[in-house]
Amino acid sequence: MASSWEENFCDFFGLESLHDHQKSTLEFLMSGKDVFLSVRTGGGKDLCFYGIRLRVSPLNAIMKEHCEFLNGLGLTAVCLGMDSRDTAGILAGKFQFVLTSPETILGDEKFREMLRSDVYKGHVGLIVIDEAHTVVQW
Repeated sequence: MASSWEENFCDFFGLESLHDHQKSTLEFLMSGKDVFLSVRTGGGKDLCFYGIRLRVSPLNAIMKEHCEFLNGLGLTAVCLGMDSRDTAGILAGKFQFVLTSPETILGDEKFREMLRSDVYKGHVGLIVIDEAHTVVQW
């Protein structure tokens, strides 16, 4: 039998159930633990990270797809460096999800200042590095 949080999660995303790796990852995250999840492409890892505040991805097409998906659910998401530089909106709490690229973090001093600000630090629940196997190349 699924727990109440699991039922709510599945209802929200229109799923019948979670995979074991999704459930255990979400349980670790909810308990405040760090998680490393390595699952094949299409294995369902993205659902584990839709409670995040900051997601760093080297792939603009995937970032755009995730922003559209989240906004389509009625959530607020922004892709910094692609279609916006709305750091003021982020600091004001306008967005629940911020997606950006390593290039934006490394090349935009204003964005880095925002990341270091006490206001933003108070909003960050989780930082996800997508496509982490490419970190050596960043």
